Order: sequence, then C-alpha cells, then structure tokens
Amino acid sequence: MYHSIWNFPQCLGAIDGIRVRIMCPAHADTKYFNCRSYYSILLPEDADAAYEFTIIDVGVYGMQSDGDTVRSSRVFQMMRNKNLSIPPDECLPCAIISVPYMFVADEEYPLLDNLLIPYSGENLGP
Repeated sequence: MYHSIWNFPQCLGAIDGIRVRIMCPAHADTKYFNCRSYYSILLPEDADAAYEFTIIDVGVYGMQSDGDTVRSSRVFQMMRNKNLSIPPDECLPCAIISVPYMFVADEEYPLLDNLLIPYSGENLGP
C-alpha cells in the first residue's frame, strides 16, 4: 500500500509512539509522570499508508522515551530476533537490486535489518 499511495516500495508501516494523557492511577509512583509534566501512558504503534493502526502495544509507562518503549515492546523483540512475519527480500520495481521489506521510524529507534531510520541530524554539515 505504501508503494501505491506514497511511492515507497517495500515499506510495511510507520512506527512511532503516542502519549495518552491519563489521571494518575491510585498508588502510582512517578513512572506515569512524563517529561512534559503530566501523567500518561505511551502507546507504541504502527500505522499503514492510510493512517490506520496495524499494531498497538498498550500500557507502557509515560516516563519512558520512545526509544526505550520500542526496545521493550514485543514487536521489536520479534523483529530483532527475526520472528516477525516479514516477506523475504525482493527486487525494487524496475531494478535488479534485492531490498528487504521494512518499517520506518524516527531517529529514537535503533537501526535494524527491517527498521529504517533517518539520519539524526547530529554531526551533519550544511
């Protein structure tokens, strides 16, 4: 779907985290209090090319960063251990180069065989 809508072949989804504001749970400590000064849970999620969620991991403490959240998620563990059902590498359209299918994420996520992230912007010249 990413190929037909966004001209991005081999893309399986876009991964990110959404902070959902909550009332502080009874007997909770600062695990739910985030860097933006409110209580939240973080929902790591994946969306398809039509902006529809395909994967959601519910209930991560709001104090965690996006990177820490994804590293502790089951989907990331499955991706890292190559247990996630990802199609085998294929050639790009009109090319002879075999390229893996991948998810895209922001710079807080680690680079993996099937997880593409942009340059962080640090240490880049003009």
